[in-house]
Amino acid sequence: MTDFFTHLQWGQVPGYLAFTVVCWQGIRKWWNRRRVVALGPQKEVREALAAAKVLFADITTEPKRTDWFKSQERRYTAEQLRDVADQVGDRSIREHLLAAAQSWEAAAASAPEDMPYVTFLDAPPTALELAREAEDKALYEVQVNHARVGVEVVREAIRRMNDIERKTRGR
Repeated sequence: MTDFFTHLQWGQVPGYLAFTVVCWQGIRKWWNRRRVVALGPQKEVREALAAAKVLFADITTEPKRTDWFKSQERRYTAEQLRDVADQVGDRSIREHLLAAAQSWEAAAASAPEDMPYVTFLDAPPTALELAREAEDKALYEVQVNHARVGVEVVREAIRRMNDIERKTRGR
């Protein structure tokens, strides 16, 4: 049995076809390179977004006081998001990172102060304590709202990164 390709005579490839293939490969390489540059340092961006997502989720489950934001691990979260945003080339991801940093700062600013007073277990709450608790509840609501916005912004940034990565690597 003879093979079909052994009887096929290709001859010379026309010049315009070779030129078209070479141009297509060049455009494709440039387009993919543009996407890779748009992603920036992918590992750092993903780590910053994952850390911010976990911290925002912590705030939404249980609102935090000022001392929680002053902790060593969480003190520079907004700065880290801004630094990573400067390294990303995609405008949408950059805007999402900056919005997440703003949400983090707003959540930290709306955190109630540390509790400087001691309450006794059997004593009824004083008017000052009741007023402080009401004020803290209002601040907690604002803080949780900022954290929810932060979670949504981080999710959108991760979604956009996944979209660009999928287009670049084809998975």
